[in-house]
Amino acid sequence: MKITKKMGMEVRRLRIIKSMSQVDLSAKAGVSTNTLSLIESGQGNPNKTTLKCLVDVLGVTLDELAGK
Repeated sequence: MKITKKMGMEVRRLRIIKSMSQVDLSAKAGVSTNTLSLIESGQGNPNKTTLKCLVDVLGVTLDELAGK
């Protein structure tokens, strides 16, 4: 499985666990809902800044997000 797909699935899983909608997470992380949707579906290729914002809001490390 591609890392982008794996990370996207993990972002979605964590978002749901934290009872957040895509709108909630995108607002808190400062990314558009379209970008978040692409990331969660494994079609987006987030840059380092976007990943940093997501892990900060989700309360995980980048390694945890990548499934390491």
